[in-house]
Amino acid sequence: MKYSVSAIALGFFAALNVAAPTPDDNTDPGQVTISGISYGGTGCKSGTASVGHSQDWQTITLFDDFEATIGPGTDISDQVKNCNLNIRVNYPLGYQYTIYKSDYTVYALLQ
Repeated sequence: MKYSVSAIALGFFAALNVAAPTPDDNTDPGQVTISGISYGGTGCKSGTASVGHSQDWQTITLFDDFEATIGPGTDISDQVKNCNLNIRVNYPLGYQYTIYKSDYTVYALLQ
């Protein structure tokens, strides 16, 4: 009895997967838009974040002014910083998006 209930449940979920809408491969990437950005934290100065994107919308670039300082006599509040970033993305029905890869560029000033 246990096996047949599992088989029915598996069949039910398989049917749900088949019934999912399939996206149109010819969708214009221009239909993907960013409707807003919000950010905050000890490392995010107000007005410092902006967004750029590639022509095909495969790459989104974020610019900001994130700064942390270390060294003798530096206060702990200057050594530990954070920045929470939220991006509202609008995209066509039936599509989803994910972060495939994330790269960071870091500059250091050593004295």
